[in-house]
Amino acid sequence: MNRRRKVRRIQAAVLALVLLLLGTQALGAAAYAGLFARRMETPAAYREELSRYPGLTRREVPFSNADGTVLTGWLYTGTQTPVRGLLVAAHGMGFGHLAYLRVIDSFARQGWLVFAYDGTGYDASGGGGTGGPPQAMLDLDAALTAAEALPETEGLPVCLFGHSMGAYAVCTVLPRHPEVRAAAILAGFDSVSALVRARLGLPGMVLVPGALLWERLRFGEDAGRTALEGFAASEAQLLIVHGTADDEVPISCGLDRFEAACGGDPRFTFLRVEGADHGSLFTPEVREACLELFAEACE
Repeated sequence: MNRRRKVRRIQAAVLALVLLLLGTQALGAAAYAGLFARRMETPAAYREELSRYPGLTRREVPFSNADGTVLTGWLYTGTQTPVRGLLVAAHGMGFGHLAYLRVIDSFARQGWLVFAYDGTGYDASGGGGTGGPPQAMLDLDAALTAAEALPETEGLPVCLFGHSMGAYAVCTVLPRHPEVRAAAILAGFDSVSALVRARLGLPGMVLVPGALLWERLRFGEDAGRTALEGFAASEAQLLIVHGTADDEVPISCGLDRFEAACGGDPRFTFLRVEGADHGSLFTPEVREACLELFAEACE
């Protein structure tokens, strides 16, 4: 009888563990899906007006992503001549491209044609939700194709700029666009799992398998891509920038990881911005480093 009781207890414990694991993974999938299932609008406090930047002009360029969702892009032009090249800018999570007008203006003033856009589920673009990191990569892929098809950009060298989730998109889109000569990656992260571990530690990692399963079901082979894989499949010159006080995307899942893997590669430049957090990263030092990178890569 005692033996039977022990067996039943073991079976009950195993069943409880299985149910706990299944429940945890379901929770991870639900959390991931819920986070990206809604539209996001740039907060009014961060929406910049074009009128604040004299000499900066733009024209609207609608285009479609792989799902057929119509996104809205803009080709920004400054007064500087000659034109140096095409720069495609990818925004981060929670903010459309209008939060980056200062960045756009700083590049346009130096002769770059800047193509910026609102990703799926953001501001002026269509989509019922933002989708997640793979969607950001797919949107950038479509934006690059649309930007390069414009008559103003024909034959121009191409560079990329990305911040936060936009930086992840830049890293992972590189294998699809070997024509990209250089990319500035600000507050980027290697993968979803690396970001979760950096922010939540090992306890948070129990949610990752469920989240990644949902991502796989939603995006297929485009799910689970890593920045390091993108670097390995590209010959572009890369500037990796991260703030040491970044709590949104900790430096351990971005620059630290990238420098450990690629520190000996001359294609890479690493710039730690002491005391900078996630939103204060585009300092004059960073701006000049970006401009130097793009100019050298496009000579």
